[in-house]
Amino acid sequence: MYPLLQLSLQYLHQHSKQPLGSPEDPKIFKQNIDHFAFNANRFKTFNQRYFINELFITNPTQIDTALLKIGAEDTVHSAPGGNLTHFNLLGELSLKFNAPIFELEHRFYGESQPFAEDDNPLKTENLKYLSARYAIADLVNFVTKIDQQYCAGLGMTKVPGKTCLKWMVIGGSYAGAVSAWIAQQHPHLFAATISSSGVVNVKYENPEFDTHTYAAAGTPCAQAYVHSMREIEKVTESGDDKYLDLFQANRKNLPDFYYFLADTSLMAIQYGSWKEMCQNNLQQAWSKSSDVTEAFVSYLKQNYEYKYYDRDFLKKDEMTLDMNRQWWYQTCTEFAYYQPAPKYNNIRSQHVTMQWHLDICQYIFDLQLGDPTERTNNYFGNILVYGENTFFSNFWQDIWHILGITKQTINVKTENIGYINSRDSGHCQDIHLYTDNDPEALKTLRQKEIQFVSEKFFEWTQRE
Repeated sequence: MYPLLQLSLQYLHQHSKQPLGSPEDPKIFKQNIDHFAFNANRFKTFNQRYFINELFITNPTQIDTALLKIGAEDTVHSAPGGNLTHFNLLGELSLKFNAPIFELEHRFYGESQPFAEDDNPLKTENLKYLSARYAIADLVNFVTKIDQQYCAGLGMTKVPGKTCLKWMVIGGSYAGAVSAWIAQQHPHLFAATISSSGVVNVKYENPEFDTHTYAAAGTPCAQAYVHSMREIEKVTESGDDKYLDLFQANRKNLPDFYYFLADTSLMAIQYGSWKEMCQNNLQQAWSKSSDVTEAFVSYLKQNYEYKYYDRDFLKKDEMTLDMNRQWWYQTCTEFAYYQPAPKYNNIRSQHVTMQWHLDICQYIFDLQLGDPTERTNNYFGNILVYGENTFFSNFWQDIWHILGITKQTINVKTENIGYINSRDSGHCQDIHLYTDNDPEALKTLRQKEIQFVSEKFFEWTQRE
């Protein structure tokens, strides 16, 4: 795939010493619960997990660069980058720059729970400490402390106002937005940033999600898809619980079930599973005049569970392995990204309205919430985010690209943007593990990102 890179990895595999630890070994960082308090609460901490991948380091005594991936709305199981035989963009960057790769788990996700000792750690009162602003403060504190440790451990001379290491930060999707925002607010900490599928343009109402999903599905998948959605709704509205029983849903919360159908099938397009859902499933049934609805529900049943969409499940505030409650809190209070059915040409049920989204927020958190996006955009800047040292990557197939940066703005140059306008690359595809089947456009994009990071690291070293 990349001949020179493969040779470098083979040499490292043959000659490197064992790393200090496994990428799967969690480490604990004592993190402040409230970065913005001016009383005794400022000194309360929780155990925030982080992971390190040192597999690609060739000289542990000559480290002057570090890579940081932002943990998103999920559990972190290991440091990113991959290994010497199966790697990704961060692995290649780590090898090129002799850099450790860190990932900090996002507060309130995974095992990084600020109120883990509470009987109800995810109650609404506690979730007020869950936001992008707190996530950024966590990352700043982490980078500052880790940088000091490397500075002392490697005998570097600390220059006031400057980090000892050259830091690159990277994130995808929500974390991709955070990576752009943190670089904007703390340019003194990061030499380079990659925002993969970063949803920086926070929007309250997004009915166009259906429109793009229809286009991305293409003919005849889109026709089979819409037919299936209509058939399921028709059967269910007639009083037949056939499909509700299949997914263990209940009639009491029918719009929740309709949202589940729309969101999960949208994710198949979003995450690059078009071939699996369309080509290998719906289109085959369509071409053979088989029951496309049965093919559709069979695909969903194999890949998704309804309970994570049920409002009564989301209302539970005890610890669970599911992270949907936390993410709903962030959407309700910061981002919205709400996806009501459009008035015309809708795929999802017309029961999925803006009011349904607001009702879910009120029911889960017992809060009267409206549109939070003006406050968020005023703070972070939406598409006017400052991106001098940030590279923005997006992909047409991914529905979320409409909330990202795909063309030049006042504060983002054309050379800071990578946009793949085709059906063969999904959400955050550039930071996934490399495969032999990666399209040429994706390979080219990754090399553009590596060149961008190299140039920014060089510029960083030239600063006085």
